[in-house]
Amino acid sequence: MQDLRITPLTRIKANWHCPTCNTKDKLAHIRALNDYKLLIKPTIRNSELREFLRIESILVANRLLQSLKLKFYGEKKGRVYYL
Repeated sequence: MQDLRITPLTRIKANWHCPTCNTKDKLAHIRALNDYKLLIKPTIRNSELREFLRIESILVANRLLQSLKLKFYGEKKGRVYYL
């Protein structure tokens, strides 16, 4: 029987790195956010993004969200982005 465990990607120096196959991808977070939108909900907060992508840094999560040029509402901690 095949082992079907999913190994999460880790973020290293602006790249997503797969520890299983050693591949790198700069845009893996975009596909992950599309999955989030379909599976969970069409909006996301910085804290939810960090939990979903397993990112510790608020600033890195903020940069990822801003780079996608998503529409949003709210200010500071209350900001919600439309995926």
